[in-house]
Amino acid sequence: MNLPPRMPSRRRDHGAAPKAAIIGVCVVALAISATIIFRSTTSSVPPPDAGIQIEWFCEGCQAAYKAPASNKMPDCPKCGKLGDRIHTFRCTECNKTFEGFRVRIREGKSLQFKSPKGDWTDNFDALIPITCPECGSPDAIELVSPPPI
Repeated sequence: MNLPPRMPSRRRDHGAAPKAAIIGVCVVALAISATIIFRSTTSSVPPPDAGIQIEWFCEGCQAAYKAPASNKMPDCPKCGKLGDRIHTFRCTECNKTFEGFRVRIREGKSLQFKSPKGDWTDNFDALIPITCPECGSPDAIELVSPPPI
C-alpha cells in the first residue's frame, strides 16, 4: 500500500513566544517593585526647610539654643549632649508665649514628655490640657514652635 508522501507539518511551536513574553513582563514588574521599595525606604519624609529654627534645651548644661530644622537631632553647642525639643505655645486670649512641654527623643527609646513643672513621662495624655500660665485658659492656645507641618 502506497501512502502519499507526508506533508510538512504546519504546526508551529507556540510555546516559545508566550514564555518569552511572560518572562519579559515578570522582569518589568520586578523592576517596578524594586524601584517602589527603594524609594519608600530611602527618604519618605521630605527634607525640612533649613530656614526654620527649632528650639532645644540641654539639661546637661541648662542651655537653651536654636538649631535649623533637620532630620537629625542637634547636639548642644556648649557641652555636646543631645537636647530636648521645646514646644512653644501662644495664648490667643492674653497673647502670652510660653513653653508648653518638652520632648525627649533618644534613638531606640520611646518618646518622653515633660511639662514645665512636671517630671518626664512616656504618657503624653498626662500633659493635657495645656493651659496658659498667665490667664489659665486651656482652650485658646496655638502651637508656635516647632511650626506645624
